[in-house]
Amino acid sequence: MKILIVEDEQPAADRMVRLLRSTGRPLEICGVLPGIEQTVNWMMTHPDPDLIIMDIRLEDGLCFEIFETVQVQVPVIFTTAYDSYAIRAFKVNSVDYLLKPVSEEELGMALDKFDRLYMINKAYNFVWEQVKKDFAPTMKERFLVKIANKFRSIPASEIALFYSEDHTTFLYTQEGKSYDIEFPIQKLEEMLSPSQFFRINRSQIIGFKAISEVVTLSGTKLKVILKDGLRQGDCIVSRERMNQFKQWMNR
Repeated sequence: MKILIVEDEQPAADRMVRLLRSTGRPLEICGVLPGIEQTVNWMMTHPDPDLIIMDIRLEDGLCFEIFETVQVQVPVIFTTAYDSYAIRAFKVNSVDYLLKPVSEEELGMALDKFDRLYMINKAYNFVWEQVKKDFAPTMKERFLVKIANKFRSIPASEIALFYSEDHTTFLYTQEGKSYDIEFPIQKLEEMLSPSQFFRINRSQIIGFKAISEVVTLSGTKLKVILKDGLRQGDCIVSRERMNQFKQWMNR
């Protein structure tokens, strides 16, 4: 189990690490962060942990600003010296709400609660994945395009990007050529293999094979850099798709 700790007081962070390790559970502390900005940057550039243990009052404000900036789809155990934030905490992924100083027994009970919820969710996801496999539609393997008075069939594996421009949809090949096609972006998202293509924003679907690297812009945006020889336009991952994109890149 991978755990991220968000705590601005170093003694409290060190104590939480000791408490976690004293539980005897197989776990990995994947980060200890002191504030909102560091946590937002970390969430945008790392795979999601299994659990976050988060202090509410951080060095640069209340932790709820994190949830307003990035999508957090991870269970959270909140810790605080104040009991006035409980209702607000339970609106954002809260597993439990522990008052400081947190005891080993209280932490153990919160982790037990997480285990129960996690196992139920894990079982549900497994069943859902099996159902999706059994009833998954056939993915489109090639696209017919017209070039002057000729037609050419382009395999999906040779396509770097689909994009919409001036109410027209285009496919862009690994060879750096664009062809207009009849399908809208929304329909393409349903037709393409989800393991090979990802819709990064309203007007672009990117192919995994075309990606060279992903860079962070201004702390809250991700830009996809395509491989050498391909167009380097603004392939920006929309904020609401960032977490899903990171998970897709980490499959």
